[in-house]
Amino acid sequence: MKQLFCRLLLGLLPLTLWGQASNPVWFKAPLAPRLANYEIEAYVTPEEHTLKGSLKLTWKNAGTQATTKMPLHLYLNAFKGPNSIFMREGGGSLRGDRMGDENDQSSWGYCRIESIRLEGRSLQGSYGEDESVYWVNLTRAVSPGETVTLEIEWVSQFPRVFARTGWSDGFLMAAQWFPKVGVYQGSQWTCDAHHANTEFFSDFGTYAVNVNVPRGFWLAHSGEAITYIDPADGLKKDAWPDPLDDKRMIYKLYAEDIHDFAFAMKSNLDWKRRDFTYRGVRVSLFYEPSHHLMIDRHVAAIETSLRLAEEWYFKYPYPVLTVVDPPANASGADGMEYPTLIMAGTSAFDPFNFRIPEVVTVHEFGHQYFYGMLASDEVNEPWLDEGFTSYFESKVMQRHYSGLLNSRRFQLPGNFSSLMSYLMTPNSDPLTRKGYESATYGNTAYTKPDMVLQQLEARLGHQTMSQVMMTYTREMAFKHPTHLDFKRIAERISGRNLDSFWSDYVMGTGILDYQIEEVSVLNTQEGGWDINQKLEAEFEPITTLMPQGRIKLQRRGEIVSPITLWVRLSTGEERKVRWDGKDRWVHFDFPAPIVQAQLDPDFEYPILNNRLYASWSPKAPTRGIAYWAHMVMSFLTYSLQGIGLL
Repeated sequence: MKQLFCRLLLGLLPLTLWGQASNPVWFKAPLAPRLANYEIEAYVTPEEHTLKGSLKLTWKNAGTQATTKMPLHLYLNAFKGPNSIFMREGGGSLRGDRMGDENDQSSWGYCRIESIRLEGRSLQGSYGEDESVYWVNLTRAVSPGETVTLEIEWVSQFPRVFARTGWSDGFLMAAQWFPKVGVYQGSQWTCDAHHANTEFFSDFGTYAVNVNVPRGFWLAHSGEAITYIDPADGLKKDAWPDPLDDKRMIYKLYAEDIHDFAFAMKSNLDWKRRDFTYRGVRVSLFYEPSHHLMIDRHVAAIETSLRLAEEWYFKYPYPVLTVVDPPANASGADGMEYPTLIMAGTSAFDPFNFRIPEVVTVHEFGHQYFYGMLASDEVNEPWLDEGFTSYFESKVMQRHYSGLLNSRRFQLPGNFSSLMSYLMTPNSDPLTRKGYESATYGNTAYTKPDMVLQQLEARLGHQTMSQVMMTYTREMAFKHPTHLDFKRIAERISGRNLDSFWSDYVMGTGILDYQIEEVSVLNTQEGGWDINQKLEAEFEPITTLMPQGRIKLQRRGEIVSPITLWVRLSTGEERKVRWDGKDRWVHFDFPAPIVQAQLDPDFEYPILNNRLYASWSPKAPTRGIAYWAHMVMSFLTYSLQGIGLL
């Protein structure tokens, strides 16, 4: 009876609600090819962690051949049991977060298709690599340029929050929660199973979403809420009354030119909200009450990101942006991005002013461009979203905050995290390795690409690289770019052939590693028998000349690039020499002993491995007692301030 009631309710919702208000129009002309358009009705039962839904998927064949099949992502089936590809690869953990008790059925989840219809006829299908992909057999071939509408009913059971989605006490993160069509390009579908080290890939479209929830819940969501004007008081409200149940309400949501849709929900008694507008974007920030002291930092990071993204790329085009600070018991939902929605958590206490809230917020906002609007294939080329976003993050943190940490005595540059991670695993997989095939996913997708892009900036120059990034983002916005698109644009803007750069840093696994192997003093003498006299040989006294300097350099890595050596001699003279790096080692002689040496003094190679061995001085620098006393006192002062005693 309950199931029948839910079916009836879902069938009536479109008639009772969507007829009362029209959808807003975000853009006069579409920004993207609207190939996958969704009208979704969702009924959420929080106490059971379930969502029952029906949707209409209007899909256009933008390929070059007809298709008789259509694959659907059922991402939640990655959590249905230990034998899914996701669970076998990840072992029940992801990004330091672990799933709930495996013996508790509420720790697991699923997405079950109940019916699929096309033109009034029921459709059947079969699962792909595992149950996270369902291949639908169409009743007829869909030709290029043709549009069809599928009607789908399904049930989602959410797992305990883990790996981006699920429930925790009083909180629900609905991510990857509905059947989502794959991407059809040319004559081929792309619809990979849900792997542990991969994310997502889908087409742009419009979303009209009704979410029916119990009264008293706030929804933080993708898109825009169509407001309800309460006739009782004339006030605008985000949620509409449910005409069939006065204990429930309905959020009517809409978005254009996005390729996914997500929402989080929590009681409005346990959540705080701040709304503000910046550069024409209406921002809603949902946060934990105990984190109220950190929210100004979130706001500043959002405003900074909006401003610099507009300066460097193009103006954020959507009218809304929602930011969610998830509760501590839902950390598995943190640090994630969805179109017009980011998950950016913080803490209640940060006495040392570490930039963690800023880093997370800036990074996740960056994904609105690199993933959101430049919709690359996150499964097969994860570096195009994570790596480019990490590059954006590093640039913002350096430009606006002067680094990750900035004090009189201690500074960390904006790219410090990427640099340290890269130096720990410099010869990681090629950037073009598929995410689920990479043995060094974090480095290959995030940190190495950040360093490679900084190396490209050093190679091309700051102004040229800025023009490359602006052109790339503008030309490839609302498309599915590949690394070849970026290479093509970078070569066109810079006027350079980047084949060797791509071979070394993008497609290759070698490292750029030069070191100063040895510095020595050559004591030369002259004298002895002079046999060049016309008459008799003459013996000249042995005398010692001024000592000379010699330095030996070694190339330890596979990448061959010319590098500059700077030296200071005992006479005070400074010299620079250039080595082509083709041999494994070389030595240079100088007319006086060397007192200081440095490889790459102009920082031509940000990606140079292990700079500790790229510099030399005859003895380590020493610090006086005053310096160390100051360091100890500063540490004690910060510590006492941190625990509230100063």
